[in-house]
Amino acid sequence: EIAHRDQLLLSARERRVGLEREIGRLERQLDTAIEAQREAATERAELRRLLGDGESRFTDRGPTQISLGALSSLADLARTAGVDVDMRRFRLNFSVDGVPTWGEFDWVGKRLRIGDTVEIDVTAPIQRCNAVNASPTGEGRDMDLMKLLNDTYGHLNFGVEANVVTAGEIRVGDEIAVVG
Repeated sequence: EIAHRDQLLLSARERRVGLEREIGRLERQLDTAIEAQREAATERAELRRLLGDGESRFTDRGPTQISLGALSSLADLARTAGVDVDMRRFRLNFSVDGVPTWGEFDWVGKRLRIGDTVEIDVTAPIQRCNAVNASPTGEGRDMDLMKLLNDTYGHLNFGVEANVVTAGEIRVGDEIAVVG
């Protein structure tokens, strides 16, 4: 009877060791899968592709048009309004840092390169409609940015539109340069 009990204990220990090994293997697989998901999410967050294929839509404008706006212009608008202004109100494709306040308007009529390969022709400032007065979080019309733009700056523009000339990959932090 003691031998039988010892045999059962040995068998149980072997099963436990086997289960511990299997748990360790599964934990390593899970860690690997989680890390792969993190890397993929980071890559998706940092990598954007501008497509000038005539099919993809980025704005409520033409199929190869995108929109850009300067963070400094938003900060100036918020300062004038006396409250934070959410960039989502303007539905821009790209927010650009390091540009002088309202300096994106100086790009109109010029070609820009973003990163190593993407080129865009900036065609016009974007004249805004009353949609910018609506809260992007669903609180209804909570600001009169149209009046503020007109009364303070003498125009209804925020951001610029551009046509994609050369498609390619861009990353957060890529430089923007006037090339023509």
